[in-house]
Amino acid sequence: MLGVLLGLGAAAAAAYGHGVTALVHLSMSDRLSRLVPSSFSFVPGDAHYDGVYFYAIARDPLARGIAHKLIDSAAYRYGHPGYGWLAWLASAGGRPGAIPYALVLVSLLGLGVACAAASLLALDFGMSPWWGLSIAVNPGCLFAVTVDTSETVGVALVLVAVLLWIRERWFWAGVVIAIGCLTKEPLLLVPFALLMWEAVRLRGGRRPTRPAARVGALAIGPALYGAWVGYCSSVFGRLPVSESHLLAWPLAGWVDTFHRAALHTRFGDAQIGMVTPALLVGLGAVLVLGLGLAARLETPIDPVFVALAVLLFCTNWLNLLFPKDLIRLAALPVALLPFVLQRPHPATRGTKSLA
Repeated sequence: MLGVLLGLGAAAAAAYGHGVTALVHLSMSDRLSRLVPSSFSFVPGDAHYDGVYFYAIARDPLARGIAHKLIDSAAYRYGHPGYGWLAWLASAGGRPGAIPYALVLVSLLGLGVACAAASLLALDFGMSPWWGLSIAVNPGCLFAVTVDTSETVGVALVLVAVLLWIRERWFWAGVVIAIGCLTKEPLLLVPFALLMWEAVRLRGGRRPTRPAARVGALAIGPALYGAWVGYCSSVFGRLPVSESHLLAWPLAGWVDTFHRAALHTRFGDAQIGMVTPALLVGLGAVLVLGLGLAARLETPIDPVFVALAVLLFCTNWLNLLFPKDLIRLAALPVALLPFVLQRPHPATRGTKSLA
């Protein structure tokens, strides 16, 4: 509850004087503006942000209407429709005036569920349940609530999936993993990371119970995502991937970002040059520490953290240079970090034993 209140406070502060519709960050120069109610609060053109795309998906969830034709890089945006779909459900089928409120509601619910799941995981790991509030103060999650993006939902899905996996609830774990695969592309790494965990346990001599259920739970998400990719390809005539090539060789994007940040010295963008290097150094240090500890592969969270941290080290400057994008990208591995740093008790290592 406290986590939801913190998120609500952040959203209220961001919307102060403008209303909830301002959190979509739609500008009058956006072609999508022609579809919104007249009461919408618009932002300046340079304040346009990703909530616009989730609003479009909530209006046009299967890309059969007009909204998907009014956003840029529509194929890529529809490659991760989960948050927009949830907003479509919460707005009773995509009612235009209700969607902005649905986006905030889904984001706040994601924050609350993530806090609750983190508290339960903390208890299973022998930690204080108050560690659940670490999600509520995660900068990437709080920022996501204020700009209608999917980070809180993504963090919630990862934590719930791991919790269900630890407790051997294979069916529901598969459902949550599948939703995650359709919500953020990095979450496609979760089933592969859990497969790595199962392989490590098998190699250690532990014979898994109900192997078919485990395999099915891990396979359904990538399979459904593959089917959605096929659907998007038929609708848009191209694969739903970014045209900006967001990946790079390990650390190459980080080095490039340091160089680019050093060039931002003029008034107005000098904050990038001052803040981004500090954020990268701090984030890089905790990620390296986490990777060193997670390499033990003692709990299911370890391989998930490794996969997400390595992906972050393979990101190019487009997602690293601007602090607002960097904290969003880091929200997932940072949310898992407390559970990586905590060394589980010998009696609680494994899967069922953590329940």
